[in-house]
This record gives sequence, C-alpha cells and structure tokens, in this order.
Amino acid sequence: MPPFDLAQLGYWELRLAADWLSKHRKQSISEVDLVSGQISLSRQEVRLLNQKLAKLAQGYPLDYLLSQIQFAHLQITVLPGVFIPRPETEAWLQKLRQTWPAAWWSDVDLVVDMCAGTGVLGLSLADLVPQVVCADRSVKAIKNIFQNLALNHITNCQVFQSDLFANSQLTNLIKTSPNWALVCNPPYVPTIDEPYRPERNLQFEPKRAIFSGRDGLSTFRRLVHQLDSLPKPKLVVFELDPRNIRQAQKLLDSWFETEVWLDDNGWERVLVGIRK
Repeated sequence: MPPFDLAQLGYWELRLAADWLSKHRKQSISEVDLVSGQISLSRQEVRLLNQKLAKLAQGYPLDYLLSQIQFAHLQITVLPGVFIPRPETEAWLQKLRQTWPAAWWSDVDLVVDMCAGTGVLGLSLADLVPQVVCADRSVKAIKNIFQNLALNHITNCQVFQSDLFANSQLTNLIKTSPNWALVCNPPYVPTIDEPYRPERNLQFEPKRAIFSGRDGLSTFRRLVHQLDSLPKPKLVVFELDPRNIRQAQKLLDSWFETEVWLDDNGWERVLVGIRK
C-alpha cells in the first residue's frame, strides 16, 4: 500500500502524479483515474512518485516536473535550466495573433524569436509565416527548442545558438528577408531584484534569462544597437518590465511607430513597434 492516499492529493499533486504515471506506464492515466481508486501503485512507483511530490513541495517548478505543458496551441516540454514561459506571455501572444490576423502575416518573410528559451513565441507563429528562426545563447535552450519542434511536428523552423545577432548565418538570413518580424522575451528584470529570487520562487530558473543590468535593459540595449546594422523589421514585439518599458520605448521611437500593451494585471508589459 502506498504511504499516501492518491485521492487526498491536491490539484497540482494529482496533475503531476497522472502525468508521471502516464509517461512511466506508457498509457493514458487521468486525475479522475487516480481519485476514483482505479490505479494501484507498485512499491517502486510509490518511491519514485514520492520523490517527484517532495520536489514539488519544496517549491521546485511544476513545469520542470511535468513531461509536457500547454502553451497557446502547442504542447511543449520545459527542460530544467530553461526559462519557464509565463501566462502573461501566452496572453500577449494571443493578442498579437488577433491584432494582426493571418492575412497580415502573409507579407512577412521570416519571424525571429530572439532569446527564445523553449521557443514558444516563434513556434506559436510558425503556422502563419514561411520561415521561423529560434535563437538563444543557451545550449540547454537549443536542445529544448529542438524537442519542442519535434513534439509539435514543425518543419519550417531553423534553430541557431547565438548571443543575440552574433551568429553570421542568422544575420545573413535576415538580410535576405526584408519583411521580417522580431519577437523577443529578453532578460529584463533589474539586478536589484536578485536577492528576492527565493521569495518569488525563481531560484530554480537560469539567472541570466531573468536579470539584465541595473535597470533591466542591458540586453535590450545591445539588441537595439545590433539592429542598427540589419534591415529594420516590419514588426518588433518585446516583453519588458513595467519599470523600464517606457525607457525602452524611447530607444525605438526613431525607427518604429510604437505602443505599449498592458498585461492582464494592468501592468505595462509589452512594447510593440511597426516599421515607419
């Protein structure tokens, strides 16, 4: 008998248990199956599941423990050590697709998802454009993107390991795509917030994917500087911190007609620019 009652687990614990057992047994097992008592566990399964539940109880991110999560219309894997996509990112991505429907995207040659992490931004737009690029400097992120490509059967995406636009293959591709678009969720949190990582349960995620200088704009400034030597994108979309987004907007105003979108909590979160 297991040392815990499956029916007494909380929602997130049940979700983790069902996900892990489905993968372990290679069959579909739902939360309802667990609550109804239809599933009995072996001693080994009890031990392994207890390890997973203990990590969750210690604050380890559920998204790292689950085999897959849903983001927009995708099923994705999030590898430990890769930044976890947030609900607010999914919300503005859906707004992006609603604001500019498929007919608008038909004129876009290429979408570049910079600082891609799991690749969710680029992969979520892959059905709208001929070609997508996901780029990240992290080796773990590159591995994760390839997994999510395969998981979602996406065939029109190239993946580059690159510190912003340092990869010459990437920049050469952009130079042959005059109507390209850039989407980017860069590190944008001011380093003054670093001591609060445990309090905000960020200690398990990569620090360099979260923080970016005293005002949070170090990566953004480098990216904008590098854009100066490339064809200007038809569209740019950046997720940023409410504390620095207006400062970032000033850096784009000479090239783009810009606007700022609010997130679901009413914070200024997304900087959008259309090429002048």
